Amino acid sequence: MIKTLKEWGFPQAYQNIFPHFIPARIIRAHRQKYEVASSAGLFQADLAGKLMFLADDPSELPQVGDWVAIQPLDDTHAYIMERYERRAVLSRAKVGGFGSEQVLAAHVDLAIIVQSMDQNYNLNRLERYLVQIRACEIQPAILLTKSDLCTPEELAQKLQEVQQIAGEARVLQYSLFQEDLNPILDLWPAGQTAVVVGSSGVGKSSLVNRLLGQEIMETSAISHSNQKGRHTTSHRELVQLVNGAFLIDTPGTREFGLSQSGEALEMTFEEIAELADSCKFRGCSHQHEPGCAVQEALEDGRLEWRRWESYQKLQREQEHFAMDKVNRRKKDKALGKMYRAIQGESRKRKGRS
Repeated sequence: MIKTLKEWGFPQAYQNIFPHFIPARIIRAHRQKYEVASSAGLFQADLAGKLMFLADDPSELPQVGDWVAIQPLDDTHAYIMERYERRAVLSRAKVGGFGSEQVLAAHVDLAIIVQSMDQNYNLNRLERYLVQIRACEIQPAILLTKSDLCTPEELAQKLQEVQQIAGEARVLQYSLFQEDLNPILDLWPAGQTAVVVGSSGVGKSSLVNRLLGQEIMETSAISHSNQKGRHTTSHRELVQLVNGAFLIDTPGTREFGLSQSGEALEMTFEEIAELADSCKFRGCSHQHEPGCAVQEALEDGRLEWRRWESYQKLQREQEHFAMDKVNRRKKDKALGKMYRAIQGESRKRKGRS
């Protein structure tokens, strides 16, 4: 239950926008069934018809973290009548969505990228998360879990590698044997919301349980065949921590496609952006032009080949998504034009009959 809207992060600008309904925040979502928290209590909620049928895309439907306006039916059930305008939305390219996005969480202040130090350790994947999170204009942080599985030498090397690509993002390490959780809790204050993201088995749910001080998220043991954890979270859920901050757990993601970028690619690969500014020719493709600062840096070792290849892959993916999005809009526009023409012909025939 929400004691005060302010402590749950309700923006002041939302006051009195929907005066006939009760503000509530979505704490759990499964398809089109929701659990919401409000000053009037917790409710199981369904979408009002207009929200369901007027949405042009599934991403417009309410998601975990969203602020909505509800109409209670009784003490435990309500209808979601409106969705407040979103702020700081974490999204990704929808798998098989042809230029469409999937919203993972709304009203997010911090995204904690969880990556374990075992076989899951992957710098390319980490760069992908950093680009997408920054593109969503959300502050990133990096949490390296299972540090107890590394030797001191391996741990030092991996920490150095991650620090080199993290930019301004804070980097922390974590182990189940670690007693002091304050460095993690200090990442975001009371009233703000963080979301944890990462691939399956990196220990996100175990971390959430420890931060909560109780077993609320289901977890699985390590697989003996591949030494990887089996992720059991199947839905997104918002929980409040003892310090008054909020946390959204997410299912493990096999794919975290780029749906937007803006300047985020250059922010994450800052050294490549700086080198590109020094190329002899504007619009340099960095492939074969003379005086290419990028190719010179690759040849003398100032730029790592892995970084360059990762940058190129993410750049191609970003361009591909943007093209798909344009084509999808053209297709939707053509379909809409065809439907209107059919409706017009139908009205004409009815008028003649």
